[in-house]
Amino acid sequence: MIQIINGRRSKIDKNSLGGKGYYLKKMEEKKLPVVPGIILASSVVKQIIDFVHLNKKYNHGRKFPNDLKKKILESLSQLKLTNSPLIVRSSFTQEDSAKRSYAGLFLTLPNVSLSKLWDSIVMVISSYFSGSTEIYQNEKEVKNSPGAVIIQKFLKTDYAGTLFTINPNTGEDKFLIEYTKGLGERVVSGKINPKRIEVSKKIDSKEFAATSGISILLPRLLKYAKVIEREVIHGPADIEWGAKDGKIYIFQARPITGF
Repeated sequence: MIQIINGRRSKIDKNSLGGKGYYLKKMEEKKLPVVPGIILASSVVKQIIDFVHLNKKYNHGRKFPNDLKKKILESLSQLKLTNSPLIVRSSFTQEDSAKRSYAGLFLTLPNVSLSKLWDSIVMVISSYFSGSTEIYQNEKEVKNSPGAVIIQKFLKTDYAGTLFTINPNTGEDKFLIEYTKGLGERVVSGKINPKRIEVSKKIDSKEFAATSGISILLPRLLKYAKVIEREVIHGPADIEWGAKDGKIYIFQARPITGF
């Protein structure tokens, strides 16, 4: 379940939830296997920015808004996540849009304990103001609407990676899957050379699966990818996924830019 903490009465849309958060909520609505967690909507992010006087630098240990801390703890308790490691991710307004992905520019903090959560939230927000993103921050709506922050259960995956519903290099209408054993961050960040599988959309996934190292996962993964492309993104999709104990989880989905 994905819960939304929204500090004011406002429409829940991409401006409020940011790119990742919006598509995450859409995937939950389609009953796709997303990881449980919380989205702090843009109004809440603005509240945090104002409270800690956030700019380009953040000093650890600053006080976090007590009323907001209480709401987050209540949501984590309802989701049974108070004793689980967490991952804190950006979901800024223009991030993961059809025009710009901002891939890798904003901070993601994995394996966060509850005691470190408050600093982690502010550190993720502060990455919006970092020098590495300044080149992108020349549009008025980006500066005025930073977007949301996502807090989810952190999974130590057995397999993880990305799936493109078209080949982003050639434009061919084929699935391209890149994966590794363990955590998928190394695939997303380009730190390793992942294993690759290219699958024609005309091939029966069950027939193809026998030749791959993720044979038990492939049919379900391709099924989810088709739903995301058709009913969530409404076009070519870049999907981050992981598998734990034989179950697949979709971490995020975004439009493939340039198509």
